This record gives sequence, structure tokens and C-alpha cells, in this order.
Amino acid sequence: MVKEQKIEFSRLQSIEEIGRDGVFIKLSADGDESAALAERFDVMSITGLKAELHLRSERGGDIIAVSGMLEALVEQECVVSLDPVSSKISSKVEERFARNIEISDDIFVSVDESEVIDDLLVGNEIDLGEMLAQCLYLALDPYPRKDGVMIKEELELTTKEVRSNPFSVLENLNAKEKQ
Repeated sequence: MVKEQKIEFSRLQSIEEIGRDGVFIKLSADGDESAALAERFDVMSITGLKAELHLRSERGGDIIAVSGMLEALVEQECVVSLDPVSSKISSKVEERFARNIEISDDIFVSVDESEVIDDLLVGNEIDLGEMLAQCLYLALDPYPRKDGVMIKEELELTTKEVRSNPFSVLENLNAKEKQ
């Protein structure tokens, strides 16, 4: 039996509704969706997840460009003290989707860096919620540290350890050759 993967924050947008001039969309996650994303990303909490996006068709509808801003409040564990660390995520969203593999391959070999395709579309919808979830995950601090907390590293060298340096043998050899 294949387990169906549940998408915690799904917001489907029909490509047909985008049109030539594009469309502006505001999205936000409710409490249950935010809690499910926090569990998925192994963080303490996510609140206030919202985004304002502009979607537009390019190249006759073969490419869908998504741009905008993503905001959220995230609470993670400090990597040193395990205390909660709160941070405000404010991240620019710039994603491009191709309707088929031929368009993606054509653009992939292009020299124009702004033509990078982030994903291929399957069907006639884009899941903007999942796209935003992935953007949020990439914006998370991989090593959150509470202000003022430092890692204490104490390095004690004894004279015995200094003498057992593997290169000290080479120094002695070099000294003997000079004599």
C-alpha cells in the first residue's frame, strides 16, 4: 500500500486564470497549516506565514513567473543552549515554472541567467502553498543561535602533545643533515 503524501499548505492556482497581464494574490497559512509545517521542518513554531505574489505568463504561456514577498515568524531551538530563538523571515520570492520539458531544456542551455526554470508544471495548476513552504524552508537559519550564547572551546596543549607532533621528526632530520 502506497502512503499518500499530505501537503500541509496547499493553494492551487489555475494557470488559465493568470492571463497576459498576470494576477496578484495574497496567501496566508492558518494555525493548523503552520503547525504542520513546523513539524515538517522540525522547528518549534511557525506563525504569521503570509505572502503577496504576482503571477504572470511569459513566452506565450509556456512559462509562469512568480514574484513577491514571503513573511513568517519562526521559533527554532538554539544549536548551543536549546533555548527558543525567534526570528522574522522576510524573503523575496522569484520562481519560474515551465509547462513542458522542451521549454525547460531550451532555457537551460540559454546563457541568460534570468531564464532559469525552477520547476516543471504538471497539469494546469501551480501549488503556490507548497512553493511558499519550500521558499520558507530555504530561508530558515540552519544554525540558529540565541543572542549572547557562545560555543566554548578549550584547547589544552601540554608539552607532551607538542613533542608528539609528527613533523618534529622531520625537523630533527633536517637539523642532522645540516651538521
